[in-house]
Amino acid sequence: MENNIQPDHELEKSGDLTAETPEGQTEEPIEEVKKEESIDPIKKIQDELAEAKDKYLRLYAEFDNFRRRSSKEKLEMIQTANEQLLIALLPVLDDFERAEKSFKEKNDKEAEGFF
Repeated sequence: MENNIQPDHELEKSGDLTAETPEGQTEEPIEEVKKEESIDPIKKIQDELAEAKDKYLRLYAEFDNFRRRSSKEKLEMIQTANEQLLIALLPVLDDFERAEKSFKEKNDKEAEGFF
């Protein structure tokens, strides 16, 4: 089996700027990769802009959902608090009704005795 991998010092002597992968495939020359990066800075900036817009839209949507959820929870909390207040006041209201009824009955009996 033939070894296709050259030692580093042999690559420097030969001037070959390509490197071989372990599978034996050659990668692009380093100079071409650098040229591609320097040729298309506009595309890179456009990609960054698109990514920033996407993050902004997601953050805005998340905040909008938070605001809706918060207002819904606030309304539910107010309704629950009102419900609990009314439940707590029912026994007191019943006691007042019984006291009023008892007071009327007492006044009626006393009024009969004086005539």
